[in-house]
Amino acid sequence: MRVGVVPASIPFDPIADRYDESRGGERRGTFMAGVLAPHLDPGGVTAELGIGTGIVALAMTARGFGVA
Repeated sequence: MRVGVVPASIPFDPIADRYDESRGGERRGTFMAGVLAPHLDPGGVTAELGIGTGIVALAMTARGFGVA
């Protein structure tokens, strides 16, 4: 690849319904929430910086964390 050349992007829509499952699904989200939880203040609000589909944020809110 040449420097400064951006490859064409691939539309997300065709795989949106199975994207999370292709990367571990809710099991991964729950696992990551368990890894992160001991390091966070349950009374505070946590920013989800990885964004993605929000599967980790969903698992964090299920544990009682505020996620923005």
